[in-house]
Amino acid sequence: MSAAATGTPAEPPAGPVWVVDLGPDPTGRVGGRAIVRGPHGERVLVVRTRRGVVAVAGECPHRSLPLDEARVTGRTLVCPSHRWRFDVRSGACRDRGRAARLTVYRAWRAGGHLFLAAPPPH
Repeated sequence: MSAAATGTPAEPPAGPVWVVDLGPDPTGRVGGRAIVRGPHGERVLVVRTRRGVVAVAGECPHRSLPLDEARVTGRTLVCPSHRWRFDVRSGACRDRGRAARLTVYRAWRAGGHLFLAAPPPH
């Protein structure tokens, strides 16, 4: 399943899973976003796109700066601090010669809730 998905997964994801209750759904419209805490206290940026929900690390892997105001266009996230570009599906940096990788979380919505699954261990 891709990083941006909707609906219920066909099989339970491996690893810890946690549920974020959206309440009034802060990501209810395209471009809506929220910062939530992951299972280990890490910041996770959740953004609503035309394709569904994207969930990635809330800090840039380049300098650990916050991605709260990052721009997401299509499948690309742009760091607001240094303009590094990342693929929201794989986490790979799209800028030539840069090996930094953004952590991507599996995300889906069901029954008014947002579900996030921690990435598999490396």
